[in-house]
Amino acid sequence: MGLPRMGLPRMGLAWVTCFASLVGVAGGCSKPDPFARQPVKGVITWQGKPIQFGTVTFEPAGGQKTGATASIADGAFSIPRDAGPSPGTYAVWVHAFDRGAEPPPGTAPGSEGPPPQEILPENYRKNAAGQFEVKQVKDEAPNEVTLDLP
Repeated sequence: MGLPRMGLPRMGLAWVTCFASLVGVAGGCSKPDPFARQPVKGVITWQGKPIQFGTVTFEPAGGQKTGATASIADGAFSIPRDAGPSPGTYAVWVHAFDRGAEPPPGTAPGSEGPPPQEILPENYRKNAAGQFEVKQVKDEAPNEVTLDLP
């Protein structure tokens, strides 16, 4: 007698197992988001000009369990669903910084000069820039915020 043959039946089982695993992963075995996070994008200006470099923070103002923060670049920001806030009312905080001069080529790390300075008036450091209501939306139509800070 020879060795048992490992033909199609055993290889077929391996392929079926592999295929089932891939379908499970691609089919969305992930758990639903318990916070129902939502995507948000927007434009923020100060004195009519886009904030070049800063941050925007959505702080819960209605008991939500999530907030969100994003970088502002050239006046725009975007928060994807997986990092977004839950539906509800939020206080919106904005910080804008000067970028200072770009370090010359070949500058050693850590010797770039002083850190960026806040350029918005003190009022915006002590008070929210506004409020925004985050609604449940589809990814292709995120919540949109437009803030023009005087």
